[in-house]
Amino acid sequence: SNSSNPKNRKLIWLIFAVIVAAIVGVALYFGVTKDVAKTYAIGDYYNENGKEGVVFDVWDDGRHGKIVSLDEADLQWCTDRQYDREIMVGADNHDDGKYNTDMVMKRSDSEEYPAFVWCRKKGKDWYLPAKNEVLLIYENLSKINSTLRKLDYEEIHNGYWSSTENDEFCAWDVDLSYGGTCSFDKDLFG
Repeated sequence: SNSSNPKNRKLIWLIFAVIVAAIVGVALYFGVTKDVAKTYAIGDYYNENGKEGVVFDVWDDGRHGKIVSLDEADLQWCTDRQYDREIMVGADNHDDGKYNTDMVMKRSDSEEYPAFVWCRKKGKDWYLPAKNEVLLIYENLSKINSTLRKLDYEEIHNGYWSSTENDEFCAWDVDLSYGGTCSFDKDLFG
């Protein structure tokens, strides 16, 4: 596909869970069981408690981190109808996709935001990442793609929507072929 064509933008989904009680968010806190804590590194395959992906960020010596989903979809940030209404939903956080996704999903018209809805349909812990979270994926792309190849999944290399809106018409997109960012019309397909 042509990564410079905004109609070919894709989504990346991230996951978040807290050790004791799951909440919606951007990171997956790797499970700590009893006295033994399993650790992960960037590029590791993660498959625990029904959550599966590739690690792209870690902290606390690898006991906590973030994963990117193994699948993706081509969807609009918002529908044409919503775009024509010129709505700002308040998803303006550049670092916290959980915040942005929550802003969209608490709306009574959240079904008008296909990318967000698709992420949440994967499970309550999934959401669309913020602009800087997608840039973090770019920084670790070679390790992520190496694992995806080994697992026989498609590599990440195109432009991807972030959950960060720029204004009433546009949201931020990150082209993972070179790490550039652009603001595209929200009603374009991801």
